[in-house]
Amino acid sequence: MLWLAMPSLLVITALWFDWLPVLRGNSEWQWPLRVNVDLTRVFIPLTALTLYAASGAWWLRRFERETASRSNLRVFLLFLTLAAPLIQLALAAGVSRVPLLEFFGPTVSVHNSGYFTTAVATPDLNQLLANYPSIMPTLPIHAQSHPPGPVIVHWLNWQFFRAVDPLADSIAMPLRTLQCHNPGLMALDNAQIASATAGMLLPLIGGLAVWPLYAFGKRVAGSKAAVMTALLFPIMPLFAMWPAQWDQIYPLLLLIGLYLAHVGLEHNSLWRIFIAGVPLSLASFFSVGNFVLMAIVGLYGAAWLWSQRESRRLSVAHSVHLFIVFALGCASIWIAYALIYGVNPIDVISIGSRLAWESTTSRRVYSLWLLWNPIDFATFLGVPIVVLLLLNVSRIVKPSGVLRPLTIATLATFVMLNLSGIVRGEVGRLWIYFGPLLALIVVKGSRNAGWDAQPAQGDVMTTTRLAHPVPRAVQPALLIGLVSLQLLTMNTRWLVNDSFLGEPPPRTPNFVAPEPSIKSYASFDHQIAFQGYDAKVSSGVVNLTLYWQALAQPPHAYTVFAHVYDANGQAVGQQDNMPVNNQLPTTCWRPGEYVSDPYTIALMDGARGPFTIEVGLYRLETGDRLPLTDGAGTSVRLQVP
Repeated sequence: MLWLAMPSLLVITALWFDWLPVLRGNSEWQWPLRVNVDLTRVFIPLTALTLYAASGAWWLRRFERETASRSNLRVFLLFLTLAAPLIQLALAAGVSRVPLLEFFGPTVSVHNSGYFTTAVATPDLNQLLANYPSIMPTLPIHAQSHPPGPVIVHWLNWQFFRAVDPLADSIAMPLRTLQCHNPGLMALDNAQIASATAGMLLPLIGGLAVWPLYAFGKRVAGSKAAVMTALLFPIMPLFAMWPAQWDQIYPLLLLIGLYLAHVGLEHNSLWRIFIAGVPLSLASFFSVGNFVLMAIVGLYGAAWLWSQRESRRLSVAHSVHLFIVFALGCASIWIAYALIYGVNPIDVISIGSRLAWESTTSRRVYSLWLLWNPIDFATFLGVPIVVLLLLNVSRIVKPSGVLRPLTIATLATFVMLNLSGIVRGEVGRLWIYFGPLLALIVVKGSRNAGWDAQPAQGDVMTTTRLAHPVPRAVQPALLIGLVSLQLLTMNTRWLVNDSFLGEPPPRTPNFVAPEPSIKSYASFDHQIAFQGYDAKVSSGVVNLTLYWQALAQPPHAYTVFAHVYDANGQAVGQQDNMPVNNQLPTTCWRPGEYVSDPYTIALMDGARGPFTIEVGLYRLETGDRLPLTDGAGTSVRLQVP
């Protein structure tokens, strides 16, 4: 076991102390380190990953002892599906006091993706889609260089919540607390805020990949290797460290395509071959980089047909027929888009590729990234998996049976993609779909070698075979534990999914009723109560303090207006701002809390009292005032002593 544990632990230790900064990238581009690490919070993901590793070991022992029934397999795969988002939530809790912000932030941040921002700013989706190629250069980062798939999903989610207001309200109000200090986001309505769930649920959707991963893995590598690979997938850093990123669902689409293609080839089923291309077409409609998925499945099919050439004796014409049907499936979504909106798909693909090239790739040296792309990918794949790959490379490169086509398709595509130079950096996220394929190949190759086998003389590592071989289920469990430890280390020390949105300011709400010098009461739309005020005129300035109470969590960041009038009703001074000098937006108020809101209003020269102050609240983006609950207007008038 030392041959797996020792090198893995050494690299994991180096990751924690940043002894090997080359693993974070080169001088052109690097993953940043987290500035502040709260070690007291690490206990949360440590506990979650320990429980997952223990559960994984239990499942492994169970499947080693007995053949898994269908019901047990369903429970197992359901466990993995739910574990994926829960692990990511625990990881978020380890680095943030507002864990959900790690999901909400990347979704709504214009600097992180721009899909959500584009969707909620689009009243007419059909118009956007019909003119998408010309609009692309004006869109935010990522949205401008990608097809409209993510924008469509967010927009449809927005329309769904517009149709079910109570559900939108119940979801949006808690989400508002995550960015209550962000006036731009708080200006959105509840249906728009709730539509962010389309991105926040991506870890759960991505976790569904374990189902086709197991189904495909069982056919090409056996059930035990498929179980082990499925257990590894939710804790691979290249998957688990990217909550709310659309890349998390691409392994799911690839594995569905691989499974359907494999079954279609086995049964010589044209409709399955066609359907196998549809999820790949969908993936490419989300990102042009996902055309690589078609290459993986296409190469797999070609290698599989070649391996079966003697037993099946397929003609060249039939093979071409299969390829054409698969190609039609891969083009299906784009064909539908072209027919419905009259858009040339080549325009979308070429413009997106050009913008992506200009924004990142063209600025980086090809020769530098030829080396660093594999380093970045290997780091996020998981050091223990890489160790197994190196130790069993002779068996993995030349596997036997049906695993050969998968190895050819995966490694050939990986090498060609790296040599092409079209992606330079960030491949730990962008090449996430290679992860489960390589894990399956490595696990199968290691099982063929025997999990308890030690490297022989002359191998990468030389050890003495143990007198008492380690049980077969122990080393797979060790592998799960080591990958979990690396995930915990990288998540704690590296900042790879920054939304560029700050956490809400920490504060202690005041629930003790104030004692204003002048008591007055008014309720604004059952949301905010005015409790009274202090006012004093001195040296041409009105010093005013308003006392508010939140009757409920306000859904918008309202602006307070305080307009001063003289005895003749002429306006002689005003101040409009969010409460507490723009420091405490109403969306940050807790139900029941009291807020003291100070103002210093300069009066016009020559202004004479007595003065009256008109006070109310309005939405800055629309100008709409918040009405009084009793319907008596939109403001209260205060007399200055």
